[in-house]
Amino acid sequence: PTQLVHRAIIYAALFYLTHQVAANWGGPQFFSMWYPTAGVRFAALWLWGPAWILPMLLIEIAVQYFSGFVVTDQGEWAQLVSIVRAPICYGLVVYAVQFAPKFTRTNPMFLALAAMAAPALASLSAGVWGWLNPDLPPFSSGEPPLLIATAFLIGDLLGVILLVPLLIWVHQRLVGPKPENRRPRLTVAQIAEIVAVFISGSLLGILFLSVDASISLMPMT
Repeated sequence: PTQLVHRAIIYAALFYLTHQVAANWGGPQFFSMWYPTAGVRFAALWLWGPAWILPMLLIEIAVQYFSGFVVTDQGEWAQLVSIVRAPICYGLVVYAVQFAPKFTRTNPMFLALAAMAAPALASLSAGVWGWLNPDLPPFSSGEPPLLIATAFLIGDLLGVILLVPLLIWVHQRLVGPKPENRRPRLTVAQIAEIVAVFISGSLLGILFLSVDASISLMPMT
């Protein structure tokens, strides 16, 4: 029980803070183009197990109600489904991956598979839910549901990619076994790959900006 309380406090605080940050990248007409809350959600499920899904749902509902994200006089039940939809999708993906044959938590391929599949399933469910409930924001903006769902996918993917490795590393440093006192060494090929990715990403960003100056890019380094 004590561990559950500690985890609930940590998750509620991180969920609230990242949700506030995500509001700066979103708007009434589209989902946040960077949603760090997705990274917090995924990391919690990955580290604490799919059984964390029920406490997660209760915390996310409570935080969004008390922080004013839910408008009680505008389709409250539909908004409630919108809140629980994404964490349920994330929980299903993590459950499916972690209970797959030959699953090991140390295999990065399983983590990568879940990190890509969870936002994809959540964005698909968002598109379907928006198509069924066109009066809910941001689908009420009149933009095509596919376009809005794509923005959802991009925001969640960025949140997962940027935060999950950091959160897993912090968790391992705090509660995991002490790492060996040994510095990893990069090979020449790995250094060349890092440099190539950085240069190509920078050139791609410059190209996008030169084509349309109104494009807003998410910095990734």
